[in-house]
Parts: sequence; C-alpha cells; structure tokens
Amino acid sequence: MGNYLAPRIFIILQAVILQACSGGANNTGNGTAIPSGSKFVLAANNGNNTLTVIAMDPASGKLLKSVSTATTGSSPYAVEVDTTGKFAFVANHSSNSISAYTIDPATGTLSAIGNMDSGASPTSIAATASGKFIYVANYATAGSITILTMDTQAKTLANAGTTLAGTNTSAITISNNGKYLYAANRLSNNIITYMINASTGALSQVGNPVATGLGPTAISVSQNGKIVVVANLDDNTVTSYTVDPNSGALTLAGTKSCGTSPKAVVISPLGNYAYTANSGDDTLSGFSINASAGTLTTINIAATPQKAPSGLAMDATGSYLYVANYNSHSISSFLIDQANGTLSANSPANFIDGNQTYPLSLAITR
Repeated sequence: MGNYLAPRIFIILQAVILQACSGGANNTGNGTAIPSGSKFVLAANNGNNTLTVIAMDPASGKLLKSVSTATTGSSPYAVEVDTTGKFAFVANHSSNSISAYTIDPATGTLSAIGNMDSGASPTSIAATASGKFIYVANYATAGSITILTMDTQAKTLANAGTTLAGTNTSAITISNNGKYLYAANRLSNNIITYMINASTGALSQVGNPVATGLGPTAISVSQNGKIVVVANLDDNTVTSYTVDPNSGALTLAGTKSCGTSPKAVVISPLGNYAYTANSGDDTLSGFSINASAGTLTTINIAATPQKAPSGLAMDATGSYLYVANYNSHSISSFLIDQANGTLSANSPANFIDGNQTYPLSLAITR
C-alpha cells in the first residue's frame, strides 16, 4: 500500500510547520458559528489515529471549523457515512478493526459506538443506503470482504460472515439501490461484481471478473447506477464501465490517462463528471462522462491541491469537491463549474486543523 503506513516521526512538529507555511487557515476551535442545516466533512487521519469532523456551509461550500474529534483504531484508512448522516464507520488498517460512531446531525459531534474485528488490513468500507449492511474490503493475503449488519435502533454491529474476493481487495462501492457491490482487486487487476441479498446481506458473484488497468485502488459508482469508474494506481489510468441494469454486470467503456498514482476517484451526483486525486504528482484529474456510452473525455483541471492528495469527497449537489492532502495535513476545497466540470479554489483554499495528521480518506454527510 505504498509508504503511507510507515511509522511517522515528528508528526506534531510537521503539522505546526505546515500550518505556518502552506497558505492554509488554522480553523481549530475558532468562533465561527455553524449555520442551520450545515453539513459535515469527516477526515480519517492515518498519522494520529483520529476521525475529525469539520462543519461545512452548504450555501458556499466553505469549511468553517472543526467541531469534533474521536479516537479510531490503528492507522485509519477509510471512512464512510451512511445516507442519513447519523452514522460513521472507519476501517482501521493496522488493528484489523472497524470503528463505529453516531453523528449529531445538528452539531457534528461524534459518539463512539464501539469497535469490531474485521479481516486482515481493511482498506475500504461501504454501507448500503438503508444502513442495514456494512461491507469491509480486507487487503491482506487473498483478499476478502467482511459483512456486518447494523441495528440502527440499538446502535450495534454484528458480523454476518466473510466472502472471498480477488487478490488484495483494495476498494469497494455499492450501488445506490443497494443491489450490487463492486470490488476492485489491486493485484488481480480486476473488478468483481456481487449481488447483495436484501434480507441477509450475503454476496453472490455476478459473472466473471472484469479487467481493469494495473493496480486498481479506488472505485466509484454513479448515483443512477449506470456508470462505474476505477482509478488504477500502477499505470496512471482511469477505466470506465457501463452497468447492465438487470444484472449489475459491467462492460468496459474505455480507458483514459490521469495524473501519477491516483489514490481516489469520485463521480458527481448527476453522473456527468469524475475526478481523481493523484498522490504521485500532487494533481487532480477531471473527466466528463458520456451518459449512455460511459466513455470519458479529459477536462483541463488547472486547480491544484497540496501534497499527496489521497482522498476525495463531493457534496450531494455536486457543487463542492474536497481533497485530503496526506503530506500537507490539510483539506483542499474547490468549487465545481456545473457547465464544464472545471474547478476553482474555494475560501479557505486549504483547511488545516491541528488534529488532522496525514488525512487519508474523506466522507461527507448528505
């Protein structure tokens, strides 16, 4: 998984230096009021084993201030928020566990539900729209997917089994209708499609694995369930697929080059744009999506994040894009031009919080 899981030295000193030099704004505990109806951006911080919550003004997309911080397991690698915005889940890579929290929808305050064992080296986590089932991609050994059930009333998790996947399962995503799960397997260089049993959450493979580029490491499905896009870390490409509406099966639509070492990918809510965070050259890549053919057309993205962009999140309107900058300990904020998909920096352009240390993954309440 690259050098992101290596031991960290002088973390606090680095964060202080970067706050002074990076042009970001230190927004810890400032007096900014949280507007009614605010949304929240959550950051999984791989360097200090925390999950931070940042208030976002939905009218402007501006990141306002940190409102809550909670302890995770060791090396949090991915964060997921359910569609109600009331629950958050974190995959802890080094402690082989999942942390679960409630989110206060008015204040963003986190309250720990507890931890649960997963498979070895979890790297990705996804929840069905109902919040009933949680799935965890386990990267180590052959690769597997852990199935968890969530009782939202009792606020408890239970293990419902494990499904074998491809070699080194690196990322998973679930269709908005909750019928299909797509798993990207980094060393198998493929995607496996699964049908989700609506009663038990069990996974049944659909057809044969579909080829990707080299080292698929991130995957996203459009909200209408018609398009899947994958970022391939090892050959600096993005592959797109159309989805059979009856079976969930994928058909390759095309491949495009992107920046170096793409670590994350996201599709806009309308399914018309896709973006990758490229950790190797500190860039973002953008693409328009042909709604019927699923093909990609490159967008000229002049806006740049900070160092080692590794996580992406987009708000429910498709107006704002947020980037976790791993080596800058910051989150970049961009406005999305709805007419052409280009990006421009929001204000502040780079949000810095003393609790954010090596942020690796982002999620946003809807």
